[in-house]
Amino acid sequence: MARTAHLEARLATLEDEVAHLKETLGQFEEHAQPWWERITGQFAQDRLYKAAMTLGKHYRQASRPARPE
Repeated sequence: MARTAHLEARLATLEDEVAHLKETLGQFEEHAQPWWERITGQFAQDRLYKAAMTLGKHYRQASRPARPE
């Protein structure tokens, strides 16, 4: 019986802490900008980025199965 009461008290404490964390994080998320919007354009003039994208494109194309003719 005492163990159940102890577990219920611990659970109540955890529920309160989770509610507090959700509230705190919710305040940040309302004003947060998505990560993809934060990095958009960051590599626009980077030649190494362009080379990496070209290599990735060639890799993806080479990985595709050949089309039947």
